[in-house]
Amino acid sequence: MRPIPSQARVVIIGGGIVGCSVAYHLGLLGEREVLLFERDRLASGTSWHSAGLVVTFGSMSALSIELRKYTRELYARLEAETGHSTGWKRVGFIELASDDERLDEYRRAQAFAQNLGVEVHEISPTEVKRLFPLANVQGVRAGFYVPDDGRVDPLNATWALAEGARRLGVNIIEGVPVRAILTQGKGSRRAVCGVRTDHGEVLCEYVVLCAGVWSQALAARHGVLLPSQAVEHVYLVTDRIEGIGPNWPILEDPGLCGYYREESGGLLIGLFELNGKAWKADGIPEDFSFGEIAADWDRVLPYFAKAIERVPIAAHIGIRKFFCGPESFTPDLRPILGESPEIRGLFVATGMNSIGVLSAGGIGKLTAEWLLYGSSSLEASHFHIERFQPFQNTRAFREARAPESLGLVFECHHPFHSMKSARGIRRSPLHTLWATQNARWIEKAGWEVVEVFLTLPPPSPSPPLGFGPPWFWSDVRREFEAALAKSALFDLSFLSLFELRGPNASTFLDRLAASPIPRHLGEAKNAFLFNDFGHWVADPLIICLDENRFWLLTSPFLHRRLATHLLRHASDQSISVELIDHTGAFCIFALLGPSTHLVFPEAFTQAPFSLFEIELGFVPAQALHLSHHLLIFTKAPEALCACEWLLHQHPLAPTPIGFHAWSGLRLRNGLFALGEEVSERDHPVEIGLASLIDWEKPFVGKASLCNQHTSPPRRILAWVETESPLPLIFGGEILLRNGERCGIVRKGSYDFSSDHPFGVVMLEAKQPIDADWLQGGEWELQVGSSKVKAKVHQITKSLQ
Repeated sequence: MRPIPSQARVVIIGGGIVGCSVAYHLGLLGEREVLLFERDRLASGTSWHSAGLVVTFGSMSALSIELRKYTRELYARLEAETGHSTGWKRVGFIELASDDERLDEYRRAQAFAQNLGVEVHEISPTEVKRLFPLANVQGVRAGFYVPDDGRVDPLNATWALAEGARRLGVNIIEGVPVRAILTQGKGSRRAVCGVRTDHGEVLCEYVVLCAGVWSQALAARHGVLLPSQAVEHVYLVTDRIEGIGPNWPILEDPGLCGYYREESGGLLIGLFELNGKAWKADGIPEDFSFGEIAADWDRVLPYFAKAIERVPIAAHIGIRKFFCGPESFTPDLRPILGESPEIRGLFVATGMNSIGVLSAGGIGKLTAEWLLYGSSSLEASHFHIERFQPFQNTRAFREARAPESLGLVFECHHPFHSMKSARGIRRSPLHTLWATQNARWIEKAGWEVVEVFLTLPPPSPSPPLGFGPPWFWSDVRREFEAALAKSALFDLSFLSLFELRGPNASTFLDRLAASPIPRHLGEAKNAFLFNDFGHWVADPLIICLDENRFWLLTSPFLHRRLATHLLRHASDQSISVELIDHTGAFCIFALLGPSTHLVFPEAFTQAPFSLFEIELGFVPAQALHLSHHLLIFTKAPEALCACEWLLHQHPLAPTPIGFHAWSGLRLRNGLFALGEEVSERDHPVEIGLASLIDWEKPFVGKASLCNQHTSPPRRILAWVETESPLPLIFGGEILLRNGERCGIVRKGSYDFSSDHPFGVVMLEAKQPIDADWLQGGEWELQVGSSKVKAKVHQITKSLQ
């Protein structure tokens, strides 16, 4: 073996299809000092045994669809560029819907995909049979056909990407495992400085971890939180079947947990178990190359029996190959990308959830852009590694959650779904109280959050949840109306609460925040924090406790993102501040409704957005009067006593409400959240917040925001509402103006006071948007295959 280089600018760990794609795209963008280490041979981990499906349909994520589209285009052109075939075949793809729930889901997905340029046709069972003659179409309601989708050979696709990378100057070395990532500095200054291999150390500025099922263990050895877990995945290949052709489309039937495609004159039948089995949670063997797992036939056979209902001939044909191998899955079924919060310069691209081959091209491009430019061409915050919490990386959690994530691939993705495994990890101090009041729970960032308080038990142990009003809708209505009629209480203890303190804390926050920060004791303001590119980082509520001591309250999904941003900027500026995590130390709840001022009249004698002392029976607490509600903080050990007094002894006791009622009321009052209604790339002008920015002072991201500014804008956040109670709006629906598409709903809800669905949409136009443009259009909302009349209103309310 030739000596390995002593240094490179970028080192990639892992020569699977994702690692080779990152290498190719770094070379394509002009980076020549790239070194890829593969512990054995290219694609020998899990890439080699992929089914090779390259499909764009089924997702309601714009990012996911764009990554898949780019990947499909890349495979189609790569052979001409490199001289190495990817095995690309444009054979088409058919997704089957065999019940009303699936039909509703796929019609919504069809409209969403078409809006992003994917050609999708709803076809009849007869047409499905014509395109895939072996299919039994009994019970099929419809098929959704994508003629441009297809398949690749995963080995050849990996080798083609590697060949393309080599031609661009990337150095790829097989047979050299990376044993350690070398770092320098401590705390928030810790940064990559090299890697250690069996053949010596290599100095570098960046490392990209693309080690697939090995990524979690390698990251954990360096204190990096990366909760990816290998799960067993099964497929089989039949003997030859007369009449089947290599250009038959791919057929997928989630209702029967199977997918089907031609393989060497037979059928490859893949099975997605609804609850599979984690593999080697204690660590993947280093010598596992081109490996297979002994399958559990007792567990798998029922799924095979279901799958052959769709292609009955498979029950009478010999099985040439029965395969079981590992695939990496994450807690929320989204890939893990981006720079790690723990080590600067360490990027990850892993946790592919069985979509590594079909999205590798796009993920490689996005990762290369992120590393070289600090930002990517696509908004990818929902895939960022910062979203996870330490409990998700425990062995017990990974073993419990990853199999459910695998099953979710083929589950119906209804809007009321909540993960069932690894529950009960984070509980409000009021959890036991809510349990006595028939709370139904959902999970949010590991927290048990009340979804709704039930007046009647569920109609069955597992009642169906579709795209219409769920069985508990009347209770959501009762809670919503109670909040509008008098007062209501919602438990917000799942919010993340930090304390920032130090001799320069005030100056430090002022440099970061684009908006004015609170300066006086007890004063509160929403802060807008951006990065150097003018992209949103967080929108915390900041409460001044004294001159250089502040509380920062934010979404649990922004917990690590906000902490990383603060600590890295503090170390870069050599500012001495301390960040203390108080999450869970306080119970936080909101009081809202027209009678709130009667429940605590003293609260409304105080200046708005100021913190002051109140008493809840025996318990001292602090309250903050915001625009539409009162926010109350009590210490966790005293919270139960305080809330019992409020609910059972106060003469104007509020009604406890759950997440759905709160969410609807929040949106109705124009209280928007980053990561939900607000995207990290929205300009303040577009979402009506420009007047809250202090454009006169310096702040992080100011130059970029000023360069992006246009007035009047061509994009604005707006409300859309329909005139009839059905269909419901959840997000992803397409807004039409005079028949032309001009926006996608970001979040939907329901206004029980007027009995109509409504949502928040980002309008996009070819001309500046003004009142005449809004009033001069005929508006419709496309919900699946239906179009309903709609009204659109510009949003004038702020995040406060």
